[in-house]
Parts: sequence; C-alpha cells; structure tokens
Amino acid sequence: TKDTNYVEDIGYTFNSLNYMRNRKLQRREIYMAKTAWIFSYKIKKNVTDDEFIEKTKSLHDEVISKAKGFISWEHYVQENTWTDFVLWESEEDANNATTVGQGHKVTEDFYACIQMNTCRALISHLVKKY
Repeated sequence: TKDTNYVEDIGYTFNSLNYMRNRKLQRREIYMAKTAWIFSYKIKKNVTDDEFIEKTKSLHDEVISKAKGFISWEHYVQENTWTDFVLWESEEDANNATTVGQGHKVTEDFYACIQMNTCRALISHLVKKY
C-alpha cells in the first residue's frame, strides 16, 4: 500500500543517511588520526634513571611540548630497555616535529644519555582504538 511504501522509503532514506554519516566519520577519523613516535633504546651505564628522566623532562618542557600537534610523551622501561610513546595529533605534525629539537642544548643533553646503537624508532599512525 501507499503507507507501507512510505515507511519503506523512510527506512531506506534513514539507512542511506546513516551510511553516509558513518563514512564521513570514518574519513574524519583517518584524516585526524593520531600518530606516535615509538622509540626503544638503552641509556648509557654512567647515567642514572633519575638523571635521564630530568633530561627528558627538560626536553619535553622546553621543546617537544611546544611543537604543533603535541599530545603526550610517556616513558616505559623493562629491565634496561626504555620505550617512549610520543603522541601527535597528525602524521604531518609528527613528521614536522622530527627536527624541532635541532640546535637545542636540551636535545643534545637528552641524546648524550642514550646508547645510540641500541635506538630503534618508528613513526606509526593510529588505525583503530578499542
């Protein structure tokens, strides 16, 4: 009947609108995806954990936290291997920030604590959060 067709048409329209809204949200999530610097490394034997954390905090406070798109920086450690997760609002911000510390003493002080031959780095973007 005419009323049944109307209800079916409305249902179809709502389903189409929901589909388009969901696709738009998915595209926005991809475009605004967070990106992480993920580093693992060992600190030099003559550097204490407290000294290293102090150098990291200085680098964070004076340089990294002021870079466009910075979200957070977390340190993790297992035995003597440190892992850092530095989150950025976008992949562009993360890539641009790779040079933000150049020429700063706090950056040199931070890297002077690290056994550079043990350093592994990734720049990865968020795919899905559960």
